[in-house]
Amino acid sequence: MAELPIITFPDDNLRIISKEITVFDSNVKTLINDMLETMYKMNAIGLAAPQVGCNERIIVVDISKEKNKPFYLINPEVIHSSGGIKFPDRCLSLPGIYGDVRRPERLKIKYNDLFGNQLKLEAEEIMASVIHHEIDHLNGVLFIDYLLAG
Repeated sequence: MAELPIITFPDDNLRIISKEITVFDSNVKTLINDMLETMYKMNAIGLAAPQVGCNERIIVVDISKEKNKPFYLINPEVIHSSGGIKFPDRCLSLPGIYGDVRRPERLKIKYNDLFGNQLKLEAEEIMASVIHHEIDHLNGVLFIDYLLAG
């Protein structure tokens, strides 16, 4: 595993819509492991592939206090969201910028595992907020866009 450099704003790569993963091979697994190592070294709870310069639809998340319950979503797509809740938001790609962002309180997501199998996940509250934040990265959206929109 290797720690990857974080891409920071205003790098244009943060605004690109990421490509869907179609080949589920060892390169995908290696990228996920490297992203997890990077996320942990940065003491973060989520990371999207575009933040490490990779234009692919992969996110990693671990909101556990012990940092021992990581998971990843390949090609995540929100299929349903409901409610709204404000959480403090920040981002490794926007160091020093913080703000409260309203995000869905509940999400239903479909995604792929390492073998390309399609799975579904339901998330609530902080987990939904983190996943939504990371999926936004895959679509070229940054949390400051919400702050600027009011």
